[in-house]
Amino acid sequence: MRLLITRPRYEETTHYLYHWAGELVAEATRRHVELIDLQKEKATRQQLESYLRKKSPDIVILNGHGNDSSVAGENGECLIKAGENTSLLKDKKVYVRACRAGRRLGPDVIKAGADGFVGYSQDFIFPYDKDNFQRPLERDQLVEFRDYEEVLIRKS
Repeated sequence: MRLLITRPRYEETTHYLYHWAGELVAEATRRHVELIDLQKEKATRQQLESYLRKKSPDIVILNGHGNDSSVAGENGECLIKAGENTSLLKDKKVYVRACRAGRRLGPDVIKAGADGFVGYSQDFIFPYDKDNFQRPLERDQLVEFRDYEEVLIRKS
């Protein structure tokens, strides 16, 4: 199995997502899953499209800000947009952790031939402690989502 994950990190929200998704990266590594980790400045559209074409991952997890039709990577750069490049997700299991991506982007990804899509039709919000910014996982209140991500690795 091959897993591709994006982990932008350029402001508070993506800082938390970066660290949180890092636990999934560690779990994938422990389980010897072939991993493509597009983190920080590598979480760009050019990099993502290149790896989707050349490495053909089975599972794609996109972390970042989103809207009804797209999800963004580093510095808010659009990574995947409905009607533009969703065909690159054909035959893949896709999880998008971004606001409202399940509204239009999700159906477009399925229409383009993805094996499955998990995303949010509402804003993806989570509590975080600004006083704990340098240690975002120390007081983790997000266990239920982490459990879901680990299931993706185990069952694929």
